[in-house]
Amino acid sequence: MLLRTRLTLYLSLAFLLVVASLVVVGLRREALLESRLASLAIVGQEAVWDGLVGETVAELFEEGAELIGDMERRTPPTTSEQLRRWFDAAERSSSSRYTIIQVTNSSGQLIYSSLGTLDQEPFLDAGSLDRVVETLRPVSGLQQTAPDNFMVLAAIPLQAFGKPVGVLTLGRDAIESLHRFGFEVEASAFLLSLRGRMVEGTQIALWQAVQPRVPPRDSSFSTAYTEDRSYTVTGVPVENADDQVVGTLVSMRDSTNELEEIEHLGALILGGVGLFMALVLTALYIYLRHAFRPLEGAISVLRALSSGNTEVTLEATGSGEIGRIADAVSIFRANAITLEQQRRHAERNRRRQERLIRQQLALLAATLEGGTKDEALEDMRSLLDEPQDGIGDSTRGGTGGGTGGGTRRATATMAVNEDEQLGLLTQVLRSMSRRITDQHRRLTDMVAELQEAIVTKTKLAGLQQELEIARRLQHSILPKSIPPRDDMEIAGFMEPALEVGGDFYDFFYVDEDHLGLVIADVSGKGIPAALFMAISRSLVKAAALSLKEPGLAIDRVNAVMADENDEMMFVTLFYGVLDLKSGRLDFVNAGHNLPYIRHADGQVVPVGEIGDIPLAVMEDFDFARDQVTLQPGDLLLLYTDGVTEAFNAAEEAYGEPRLEATLTALPATAEAAEVLSQVKQSVSRFVAEAPPSDDLTMLALKWTPGNQAPGG
Repeated sequence: MLLRTRLTLYLSLAFLLVVASLVVVGLRREALLESRLASLAIVGQEAVWDGLVGETVAELFEEGAELIGDMERRTPPTTSEQLRRWFDAAERSSSSRYTIIQVTNSSGQLIYSSLGTLDQEPFLDAGSLDRVVETLRPVSGLQQTAPDNFMVLAAIPLQAFGKPVGVLTLGRDAIESLHRFGFEVEASAFLLSLRGRMVEGTQIALWQAVQPRVPPRDSSFSTAYTEDRSYTVTGVPVENADDQVVGTLVSMRDSTNELEEIEHLGALILGGVGLFMALVLTALYIYLRHAFRPLEGAISVLRALSSGNTEVTLEATGSGEIGRIADAVSIFRANAITLEQQRRHAERNRRRQERLIRQQLALLAATLEGGTKDEALEDMRSLLDEPQDGIGDSTRGGTGGGTGGGTRRATATMAVNEDEQLGLLTQVLRSMSRRITDQHRRLTDMVAELQEAIVTKTKLAGLQQELEIARRLQHSILPKSIPPRDDMEIAGFMEPALEVGGDFYDFFYVDEDHLGLVIADVSGKGIPAALFMAISRSLVKAAALSLKEPGLAIDRVNAVMADENDEMMFVTLFYGVLDLKSGRLDFVNAGHNLPYIRHADGQVVPVGEIGDIPLAVMEDFDFARDQVTLQPGDLLLLYTDGVTEAFNAAEEAYGEPRLEATLTALPATAEAAEVLSQVKQSVSRFVAEAPPSDDLTMLALKWTPGNQAPGG
């Protein structure tokens, strides 16, 4: 992006920020003015309404005084009937046409009404009537006397001989005060109930057309709209004689013209500001474009010189800093042209020297043989060709401007003076001498290494043969099979991490109805672990066949192994004897992984708790005995930590949860060999391309006594 464009954009953003700030300030000021106007409108509306209601109340009290007359100076009525006759006569002489009169006795019962019927509710509730009777004080104010009617009331206590005998209540429909209020504020007026329903109003059709939303208990000032008009809506809560809110007084004034005028004025101001900004920015852009033209010309010349083109000229110059930059670029272009001419002359001399050096070095390199000769030629090319590749390309590409990288190549060529040519020649000769010396030394070393390799290869071949024999021997001592039985299936699997491993498993008949099961993991790997594994297997099997109880057998093996364990190796081992008739498994766990039992219903549970210490660690250690009973269809899985501690490329272990999930997912009909195959596949998928971390060994037995033939 050009500098003048960036400057124009920055100034545009600055103008926009200033205008936005002014708009925000104006909006804030307008909001404050509107808030103040709302407060004034609400206060004014409350004052006008309170004054009108006060005038109506005063008139009602005057009428009440005329009705009562000299009742207290005469013999006052003391009974309800006397009160009724008194006010019947007094009301007939009254000239008021808008006032409704009610008289209640001291018990709050309506005994007289100017409407001619007593089948109505008193204007005041029982609590208010009782308060007037008890305090002998009048009350007045606005009251909602019916769901569709508000009235202005004045209640006067009636006394006889200093005692209360009733209450005189005078009331006028609030619509009269509402009309006077609308005239005073020059707006349509409405009274709403506490539920927000319009009860009385001066223009019912207008309310139905606008339907403004007015909070029933709070003061509000808002604007409502119809299709073509705008109205300012002011609402204030109104209270009764007990200072309780009984409704909302709403005024609605047509403010369409005022709002349209404000909107037009705002649009005019924004349009004027936008036009002013457009004019200022346009003028600024034109000025910057004219002022920056010499700088753009200087940039074009520099870009052409950087690519080796000296044909571009600077046409326009200016004044000030930009003019001085243009003058400096013109001088730089003249110097570049002179430098290019000197470069071409030096290039011709350099190429003549290069041909002579190449010929002499090629003759010297020919005295070497094989790869050393190729390396020497490569050194010669790297030392002599690299500095001049660009120059050669430039020369071969023709003269004149327009070729890429000419200026950089010219600078490199000028740096290669006569002293540097001699230095390059010396360096190439030194490298050639070193190559010859290195060739003789390598030949001597290669002969010695070849002799050592022949001896090492012979030893390695013998060791590999011995490892292969050890691997076959180790696999040969593992049990292959036992005579088949209908009441069980058994299968074993071992895969060492190296050529030979330290894991082993075994199964054998202790007697006709008892089967011994062994799985073990020797510490370490390789040949030492394999030898210790063979010793351990032989001792365990010998002790198991002579001592039927697993605990005694393992105690005997541990004593023998710990007594002569100079290398401090150890074995984790699980040994159990299964009663093929009852399914009871007596076992000893010497620090080995807990086996799993997979029940016929798919539930997988571990066998026993954490085991004892491994074998060959401590002499005279009494290993704990434990037992578990298999159910028909149960499968017992023994395994080494090569299963649960198999790691993938992310160093995550396979773990017991994945093993339990794999066993749970197997069908109940899965055979022992199939179980081992599925577990092996699950581990292989998890490990993927990661190398094996330990020997992988498993032994599975499925007890199916229900399949045994009769008499078997």
